[in-house]
Amino acid sequence: MITPLQRAGGRFGLDVRAEGSLTRMAHLEQAGRCRLLFSRIAGQGMEAAIVNMSGSVAAGERIEGHLACGEGTDLLVTSQAAERIYRARPDDAPAEIAVSCHVAANARLEWLPHGTIFL
Repeated sequence: MITPLQRAGGRFGLDVRAEGSLTRMAHLEQAGRCRLLFSRIAGQGMEAAIVNMSGSVAAGERIEGHLACGEGTDLLVTSQAAERIYRARPDDAPAEIAVSCHVAANARLEWLPHGTIFL
């Protein structure tokens, strides 16, 4: 009999809106292992980095993300580093990472996560 392993999940969400010519946060969600860090940049856009606090994803774990850019916004989103995903045992559920992106008219989203390392 295979002992079930303890697993963690995570969720992040970011909605941005235009405030004049500037892009501003309208809604932020961070749950479980996921965090968003924001750099201070000169300019009208906004930058965020996704951080997986556990450092990797293993069998049976799920990360869900949602990014939404309102009309006239400029958002760049990246990850802290390459994501490590570990091989599952034969009877384990798969690991899942799902990110939805919604971009309104005259908005720009640069979705630039680092690569993925499968171990």
